[in-house]
Amino acid sequence: MKGHMMKIVCGLSALIIVLFMTGCAHQQPALSQADVKDLVHKEISDPVRADKVVALMEQMDAEISDQMNAKVEFRKYFAKLNTDYYATPEQFEQYFESTREAQGKNRARIMETYFKIKDLTTPQEWEALSKPDMQYFTDYLQKMEESSKK
Repeated sequence: MKGHMMKIVCGLSALIIVLFMTGCAHQQPALSQADVKDLVHKEISDPVRADKVVALMEQMDAEISDQMNAKVEFRKYFAKLNTDYYATPEQFEQYFESTREAQGKNRARIMETYFKIKDLTTPQEWEALSKPDMQYFTDYLQKMEESSKK
């Protein structure tokens, strides 16, 4: 059980970093795509490897966007199902199962892309590429904390 929880915590931590490396769909990204590309090419001296990292980051951004769009569609369908007086328990179960399956597949693609990026970078490059997003994340959490005190 302890190992399973550690995998979940590691996966969630990685996903949080991924979301902030690419910018959340509903938030202003920490860096624009052009800025990310410039940063990658500045930190990774090999242009071929840098181009691969940029392409994978763009792919991951698209996958995260797909995940967000799918959530909106699933919520719309749930609202429709919820208002249907004659909806059966089986329809709800099918809804929840298809939602879990779709989200799981998308998360797997995101994580696969994330680790491809990580495999193409050194620890120093990774730290440099992650730094702006960690600052953005820290600032975001601070703003959230301040707004909750009001």
